[in-house]
Amino acid sequence: MLIMESTYGDRLHEPVVDLKPRLKQVLVDTFDRGGTILIPSFAFGRTQELLYVLHELYNENEVPRFPVYVDSPLATKITRVFAEHPEVYDRETHKAFLQQGENPFQFDQVNFVGSVEESMALNRDETPHIVVSASGMCEAGRILHHLRYKIHNSKNTILIVGYMAQHTLGRRILEQGEEYEKSGRKGKPPLLRFMNKEYPLKARVVKLGGFSAHADKDEMRRFLKESNLKVKRIALVHGEEDQTQYDGADNFPQQQSQSEPESIQWRKCGRSNEDDRGKQCSDNNEPDSPCVCVLPKRIDSGNARNKREEPTKFLIGWQLRDSRMI
Repeated sequence: MLIMESTYGDRLHEPVVDLKPRLKQVLVDTFDRGGTILIPSFAFGRTQELLYVLHELYNENEVPRFPVYVDSPLATKITRVFAEHPEVYDRETHKAFLQQGENPFQFDQVNFVGSVEESMALNRDETPHIVVSASGMCEAGRILHHLRYKIHNSKNTILIVGYMAQHTLGRRILEQGEEYEKSGRKGKPPLLRFMNKEYPLKARVVKLGGFSAHADKDEMRRFLKESNLKVKRIALVHGEEDQTQYDGADNFPQQQSQSEPESIQWRKCGRSNEDDRGKQCSDNNEPDSPCVCVLPKRIDSGNARNKREEPTKFLIGWQLRDSRMI
Protein backbone atom coordinates (compact mmCIF):
# COMPACT_ATOMS: atom_id res chain seq x y z
CA MET A 1 0.00 0.00 0.00
CA LEU A 2 1.14 3.52 -0.86
CA ILE A 3 0.08 6.27 1.58
CA MET A 4 -0.25 9.67 -0.10
CA GLU A 5 -1.29 13.07 1.12
CA SER A 6 -4.23 14.82 -0.55
CA THR A 7 -3.94 18.37 0.80
CA TYR A 8 -4.09 19.90 -2.68
CA GLY A 9 -5.66 16.92 -4.43
CA ASP A 10 -8.30 19.04 -6.15
CA ARG A 11 -6.27 22.04 -7.33
CA LEU A 12 -3.09 23.31 -8.97
CA HIS A 13 -0.46 25.63 -7.50
CA GLU A 14 0.27 28.99 -9.02
CA PRO A 15 3.37 28.92 -11.24
CA VAL A 16 6.55 29.59 -9.27
CA VAL A 17 7.65 32.19 -11.81
CA ASP A 18 4.61 34.30 -10.87
CA LEU A 19 5.33 34.36 -7.15
CA LYS A 20 7.94 37.10 -6.97
CA PRO A 21 6.05 39.58 -9.20
CA ARG A 22 2.85 39.00 -7.25
CA LEU A 23 4.61 39.37 -3.91
CA LYS A 24 6.20 42.57 -5.19
CA GLN A 25 2.77 43.96 -6.10
CA VAL A 26 1.35 43.16 -2.66
CA LEU A 27 4.28 44.91 -0.95
CA VAL A 28 4.16 47.98 -3.18
CA ASP A 29 0.38 48.38 -2.84
CA THR A 30 0.48 48.05 0.94
CA PHE A 31 3.46 50.35 1.42
CA ASP A 32 1.79 52.94 -0.83
CA ARG A 33 -1.12 52.92 1.63
CA GLY A 34 1.30 53.32 4.52
CA GLY A 35 0.36 49.89 5.84
CA THR A 36 1.91 46.78 7.32
CA ILE A 37 2.01 43.27 5.80
CA LEU A 38 1.27 40.44 8.23
CA ILE A 39 2.34 37.00 7.02
CA PRO A 40 1.26 34.01 9.12
CA SER A 41 3.94 31.41 8.47
CA PHE A 42 5.18 28.06 9.69
CA ALA A 43 8.54 28.30 11.42
CA PHE A 44 10.18 25.57 9.33
CA GLY A 45 10.60 25.96 5.59
CA ARG A 46 8.00 28.59 4.79
CA THR A 47 9.66 31.38 6.79
CA GLN A 48 13.04 30.72 5.20
CA GLU A 49 11.53 30.64 1.70
CA LEU A 50 9.86 33.99 2.32
CA LEU A 51 13.11 35.52 3.55
CA TYR A 52 14.89 34.22 0.46
CA VAL A 53 12.40 35.85 -1.94
CA LEU A 54 12.24 39.08 0.05
CA HIS A 55 16.04 39.23 -0.01
CA GLU A 56 15.96 38.93 -3.80
CA LEU A 57 13.37 41.70 -4.12
CA TYR A 58 15.36 44.00 -1.83
CA ASN A 59 18.64 43.30 -3.66
CA GLU A 60 16.97 44.06 -6.98
CA ASN A 61 15.50 47.34 -5.64
CA GLU A 62 12.07 46.14 -6.71
CA VAL A 63 10.30 47.28 -3.54
CA PRO A 64 10.81 49.94 -0.84
CA ARG A 65 13.22 48.58 1.76
CA PHE A 66 11.05 48.74 4.84
CA PRO A 67 11.96 46.59 7.88
CA VAL A 68 11.19 42.86 7.95
CA TYR A 69 10.53 41.28 11.33
CA VAL A 70 10.62 37.54 12.00
CA ASP A 71 8.61 37.31 15.21
CA SER A 72 8.93 33.64 16.12
CA PRO A 73 11.66 32.30 18.40
CA LEU A 74 11.44 28.85 16.76
CA ALA A 75 11.68 30.31 13.25
CA THR A 76 14.72 32.31 14.34
CA LYS A 77 16.50 29.17 15.57
CA ILE A 78 15.59 27.18 12.46
CA THR A 79 16.75 29.99 10.16
CA ARG A 80 20.10 29.92 11.94
CA VAL A 81 20.37 26.19 11.20
CA PHE A 82 19.53 26.80 7.52
CA ALA A 83 22.30 29.40 7.33
CA GLU A 84 24.85 27.02 8.84
CA HIS A 85 24.51 24.42 6.06
CA PRO A 86 25.37 26.02 2.70
CA GLU A 87 26.56 22.63 1.47
CA VAL A 88 22.93 21.70 0.73
CA TYR A 89 22.07 24.88 -1.22
CA ASP A 90 21.36 24.60 -4.92
CA ARG A 91 23.39 26.26 -7.67
CA GLU A 92 21.00 29.17 -7.99
CA THR A 93 21.43 30.05 -4.31
CA HIS A 94 25.23 29.81 -4.60
CA LYS A 95 25.19 32.14 -7.59
CA ALA A 96 22.66 34.64 -6.22
CA PHE A 97 23.97 34.90 -2.67
CA LEU A 98 27.02 32.88 -1.62
CA GLN A 99 29.21 34.09 -4.47
CA GLN A 100 28.32 37.62 -3.42
CA GLY A 101 29.30 36.88 0.17
CA GLU A 102 25.68 37.05 1.36
CA ASN A 103 23.53 34.90 3.61
CA PRO A 104 20.28 34.10 1.74
CA PHE A 105 18.22 34.56 4.91
CA GLN A 106 19.90 37.61 6.41
CA PHE A 107 20.02 41.16 5.04
CA ASP A 108 20.17 44.63 6.52
CA GLN A 109 16.41 45.07 6.86
CA VAL A 110 15.74 41.74 8.64
CA ASN A 111 15.21 41.78 12.38
CA PHE A 112 14.72 38.63 14.43
CA VAL A 113 12.45 39.42 17.38
CA GLY A 114 13.40 37.56 20.54
CA SER A 115 11.81 38.80 23.72
CA VAL A 116 8.14 39.23 24.53
CA GLU A 117 8.78 42.90 25.21
CA GLU A 118 10.18 43.42 21.70
CA SER A 119 7.18 41.64 20.22
CA MET A 120 4.74 43.78 22.21
CA ALA A 121 6.49 46.95 21.04
CA LEU A 122 6.23 45.73 17.43
CA ASN A 123 2.48 45.23 17.87
CA ARG A 124 2.10 48.95 18.43
CA ASP A 125 4.40 50.02 15.58
CA GLU A 126 2.26 51.83 13.00
CA THR A 127 5.01 52.52 10.47
CA PRO A 128 5.18 50.41 7.27
CA HIS A 129 6.92 47.06 7.75
CA ILE A 130 6.59 43.30 7.21
CA VAL A 131 5.92 40.79 9.99
CA VAL A 132 6.47 37.06 9.48
CA SER A 133 5.12 35.22 12.48
CA ALA A 134 3.78 31.85 13.63
CA SER A 135 1.58 29.97 13.86
CA GLY A 136 0.93 29.41 10.18
CA MET A 137 -2.82 28.88 10.57
CA CYS A 138 -3.27 31.69 13.14
CA GLU A 139 -4.36 29.30 15.86
CA ALA A 140 -1.68 30.24 18.40
CA GLY A 141 1.56 32.15 18.78
CA ARG A 142 2.54 35.78 18.37
CA ILE A 143 0.68 36.22 15.07
CA LEU A 144 -2.55 36.48 17.09
CA HIS A 145 -1.31 39.59 18.87
CA HIS A 146 -0.23 41.19 15.59
CA LEU A 147 -3.67 40.47 14.14
CA ARG A 148 -5.31 41.97 17.20
CA TYR A 149 -3.55 45.28 16.55
CA LYS A 150 -3.62 45.31 12.74
CA ILE A 151 -6.73 43.48 11.48
CA HIS A 152 -9.08 46.46 11.85
CA ASN A 153 -7.01 48.85 9.69
CA SER A 154 -7.73 48.92 5.93
CA LYS A 155 -4.17 50.14 5.21
CA ASN A 156 -2.77 46.77 6.28
CA THR A 157 -2.57 43.47 4.39
CA ILE A 158 -2.83 39.91 5.70
CA LEU A 159 -0.86 37.80 3.24
CA ILE A 160 -1.81 34.11 3.17
CA VAL A 161 1.07 32.00 1.84
CA GLY A 162 0.08 28.51 2.96
CA TYR A 163 -2.73 26.06 3.44
CA MET A 164 -5.37 27.00 5.99
CA ALA A 165 -7.25 24.01 7.38
CA GLN A 166 -10.96 24.02 8.01
CA HIS A 167 -12.20 25.56 11.25
CA THR A 168 -8.98 27.54 11.83
CA LEU A 169 -8.80 31.29 12.27
CA GLY A 170 -6.60 31.44 9.17
CA ARG A 171 -9.30 29.81 7.05
CA ARG A 172 -11.94 32.21 8.39
CA ILE A 173 -9.72 35.19 7.62
CA LEU A 174 -9.12 33.90 4.09
CA GLU A 175 -12.72 33.03 3.24
CA GLN A 176 -14.38 36.06 4.82
CA GLY A 177 -11.70 38.39 3.48
CA GLU A 178 -12.23 37.08 -0.06
CA GLU A 179 -16.00 37.46 0.26
CA TYR A 180 -15.61 41.02 1.49
CA GLU A 181 -13.37 41.83 -1.49
CA LYS A 182 -15.88 40.29 -3.92
CA SER A 183 -18.58 42.56 -2.51
CA GLY A 184 -16.44 45.58 -3.32
CA ARG A 185 -15.78 46.06 0.39
CA LYS A 186 -19.28 47.49 0.74
CA GLY A 187 -21.21 47.46 3.96
CA LYS A 188 -19.92 46.42 7.34
CA PRO A 189 -16.77 44.32 7.36
CA PRO A 190 -17.00 40.75 8.65
CA LEU A 191 -16.36 40.21 12.35
CA LEU A 192 -13.83 37.63 13.48
CA ARG A 193 -13.71 36.40 17.03
CA PHE A 194 -10.42 35.41 18.61
CA MET A 195 -8.71 36.03 21.92
CA ASN A 196 -12.19 36.45 23.49
CA LYS A 197 -13.08 39.49 21.42
CA GLU A 198 -14.58 40.36 18.04
CA TYR A 199 -12.52 42.32 15.50
CA PRO A 200 -13.68 43.83 12.19
CA LEU A 201 -11.75 42.43 9.24
CA LYS A 202 -10.89 45.68 7.48
CA ALA A 203 -7.35 44.71 6.47
CA ARG A 204 -6.87 43.50 2.91
CA VAL A 205 -6.53 39.72 2.54
CA VAL A 206 -4.36 38.36 -0.28
CA LYS A 207 -3.47 34.76 -1.01
CA LEU A 208 -0.29 33.53 -2.73
CA GLY A 209 -0.58 29.79 -3.24
CA GLY A 210 2.75 28.88 -4.80
CA PHE A 211 4.76 28.92 -1.56
CA SER A 212 3.17 25.70 -0.33
CA ALA A 213 5.41 22.66 0.11
CA HIS A 214 2.49 20.27 -0.49
CA ALA A 215 2.18 18.69 -3.92
CA ASP A 216 -0.78 19.71 -6.07
CA LYS A 217 -2.88 17.21 -8.02
CA ASP A 218 -0.62 17.13 -11.09
CA GLU A 219 2.51 16.71 -8.98
CA MET A 220 0.96 13.78 -7.13
CA ARG A 221 -0.05 12.13 -10.39
CA ARG A 222 3.42 12.75 -11.81
CA PHE A 223 4.94 11.08 -8.76
CA LEU A 224 2.81 8.00 -9.41
CA LYS A 225 3.87 7.88 -13.04
CA GLU A 226 7.60 8.42 -12.51
CA SER A 227 8.07 6.38 -9.33
CA ASN A 228 7.56 3.07 -11.17
CA LEU A 229 6.22 1.53 -7.97
CA LYS A 230 4.13 -1.64 -8.06
CA VAL A 231 1.24 -0.26 -6.07
CA LYS A 232 -1.84 -2.33 -5.28
CA ARG A 233 -3.65 0.12 -3.04
CA ILE A 234 -3.33 3.86 -2.42
CA ALA A 235 -4.51 5.37 0.86
CA LEU A 236 -5.18 9.11 0.79
CA VAL A 237 -4.54 10.99 4.02
CA HIS A 238 -4.00 14.58 5.22
CA GLY A 239 -6.84 16.11 3.23
CA GLU A 240 -10.31 17.48 3.55
CA GLU A 241 -13.41 15.97 1.99
CA ASP A 242 -13.22 18.08 -1.15
CA GLN A 243 -9.68 16.88 -1.82
CA THR A 244 -10.21 13.18 -1.17
CA GLN A 245 -13.83 12.27 -1.79
CA TYR A 246 -16.64 12.19 -4.29
CA ASP A 247 -20.41 12.02 -3.89
CA GLY A 248 -21.03 10.28 -7.19
CA ALA A 249 -19.82 9.92 -10.75
CA ASP A 250 -20.81 13.46 -11.67
CA ASN A 251 -18.13 14.85 -9.38
CA PHE A 252 -15.33 12.77 -10.89
CA PRO A 253 -13.15 14.71 -13.35
CA GLN A 254 -14.26 13.96 -16.90
CA GLN A 255 -10.94 14.82 -18.47
CA GLN A 256 -7.31 14.84 -17.52
CA SER A 257 -5.52 18.06 -16.71
CA GLN A 258 -3.25 19.40 -19.44
CA SER A 259 -0.05 18.43 -17.63
CA GLU A 260 -1.22 14.95 -16.63
CA PRO A 261 0.68 12.13 -18.35
CA GLU A 262 -1.38 10.31 -20.97
CA SER A 263 -0.26 6.94 -19.60
CA ILE A 264 -2.30 7.57 -16.43
CA GLN A 265 -5.98 6.80 -16.91
CA TRP A 266 -8.81 6.98 -14.40
CA ARG A 267 -11.88 4.72 -14.49
CA LYS A 268 -14.63 3.67 -12.13
CA CYS A 269 -14.72 0.18 -10.69
CA GLY A 270 -17.61 -1.57 -9.00
CA ARG A 271 -16.74 -0.88 -5.38
CA SER A 272 -18.48 2.22 -4.10
CA ASN A 273 -20.33 1.10 -0.98
CA GLU A 274 -18.91 1.95 2.41
CA ASP A 275 -19.42 -1.67 3.50
CA ASP A 276 -16.91 -2.75 0.85
CA ARG A 277 -14.01 -1.04 2.55
CA GLY A 278 -11.04 -3.35 2.82
CA LYS A 279 -12.34 -5.75 0.15
CA GLN A 280 -10.86 -6.33 -3.27
CA CYS A 281 -12.66 -4.73 -6.22
CA SER A 282 -15.23 -7.26 -7.36
CA ASP A 283 -15.16 -6.33 -11.06
CA ASN A 284 -11.50 -5.48 -11.30
CA ASN A 285 -10.41 -7.01 -14.59
CA GLU A 286 -6.91 -5.75 -14.00
CA PRO A 287 -5.91 -7.01 -10.56
CA ASP A 288 -2.54 -5.28 -10.71
CA SER A 289 -4.14 -1.83 -10.95
CA PRO A 290 -3.89 0.12 -7.71
CA CYS A 291 -7.12 0.89 -5.89
CA VAL A 292 -7.52 4.38 -4.43
CA CYS A 293 -9.18 4.72 -1.05
CA VAL A 294 -9.34 7.12 1.86
CA LEU A 295 -8.34 6.11 5.34
CA PRO A 296 -11.23 6.67 7.77
CA LYS A 297 -11.05 9.76 9.93
CA ARG A 298 -11.83 9.57 13.61
CA ILE A 299 -14.28 12.21 14.72
CA ASP A 300 -15.45 13.28 18.14
CA SER A 301 -19.19 12.84 18.58
CA GLY A 302 -19.21 15.06 21.66
CA ASN A 303 -18.00 12.58 24.23
CA ALA A 304 -14.26 12.07 24.55
CA ARG A 305 -14.85 8.38 25.25
CA ASN A 306 -17.23 7.94 22.36
CA LYS A 307 -15.11 8.31 19.25
CA ARG A 308 -16.16 6.58 16.06
CA GLU A 309 -15.10 6.26 12.46
CA GLU A 310 -16.82 8.56 10.01
CA PRO A 311 -19.18 6.13 8.25
CA THR A 312 -19.63 7.57 4.75
CA LYS A 313 -18.09 9.31 1.76
CA PHE A 314 -14.93 7.26 1.25
CA LEU A 315 -13.22 7.44 -2.11
CA ILE A 316 -12.89 3.72 -2.76
CA GLY A 317 -14.47 3.26 -6.17
CA TRP A 318 -11.82 4.66 -8.51
CA GLN A 319 -8.80 3.01 -10.01
CA LEU A 320 -5.59 4.35 -11.43
CA ARG A 321 -4.09 2.49 -14.37
CA ASP A 322 -0.54 3.07 -15.51
CA SER A 323 1.35 0.45 -17.48
CA ARG A 324 4.64 1.72 -16.08
CA MET A 325 3.54 1.08 -12.53
CA ILE A 326 2.47 -2.55 -12.95
